[in-house]
Amino acid sequence: MRRSTEGILYAKPMNRFPTVVVCIVFLTVAWSVSSQDAEEISPVFPLGDPARGRALFEEKQCSRCHTVEGVKFPELDLPAIDFIHIAGENNRGWTRDFYASEIMNPQHLISPDHQKAMLRIGDRLAAENSPMLDFNQNLTVADLIDLVTFLEESAN
Repeated sequence: MRRSTEGILYAKPMNRFPTVVVCIVFLTVAWSVSSQDAEEISPVFPLGDPARGRALFEEKQCSRCHTVEGVKFPELDLPAIDFIHIAGENNRGWTRDFYASEIMNPQHLISPDHQKAMLRIGDRLAAENSPMLDFNQNLTVADLIDLVTFLEESAN
């Protein structure tokens, strides 16, 4: 700190070189990762058993709220709701990793269909939050791998 002739304290000028270098390195890495094709980036989640994933989808009653294009699940005796369509035309190209992030953190991406429905009835809080249950305590890693493999294969 230094004082001016009027007695005002001034901070000593900072060396901004390290900050600039860190920003340049970060932007270079981010650009190089984003410029790679999705096929070049290997998925984190390995391939699982899609048949077991389908059985888990049914067992965990995911079909209460979700449909999978081209797959028929047993009818559940539940009140009618607006279904969220997954693993179909809307989600073509989603990877196992993306499905896993949606299951582990449903707040990550909230369905526009859900948001519209909630805003239509005037529930702004519900429109900003995913109604999906937290399955983190109910799924093993093997379960999650099988489930996302089923969803990825159903979408593509």
